[in-house]
Amino acid sequence: MDSQDIMACAGVIAACVGVVKTFKLFEPKYLPLVAIAMAAIFVLSPAPVQNAITAILVLGLTASGQYQYSKNREGK
Repeated sequence: MDSQDIMACAGVIAACVGVVKTFKLFEPKYLPLVAIAMAAIFVLSPAPVQNAITAILVLGLTASGQYQYSKNREGK
């Protein structure tokens, strides 16, 4: 992983931790451990798996963010 990949993964991991926080799957004090576990999955996975996970998460998080944005706009 180069520095650009690391920066992209950091944003994706932060968004995923936000989703975990929203669903209250873990107590807030454990969220840093969740972030570290997600980072470990990214770093320890082979490159093709990293690319697939990144693509899935970016597409899913983007779609859910767009849905939230349009839902909030319609409510005005």
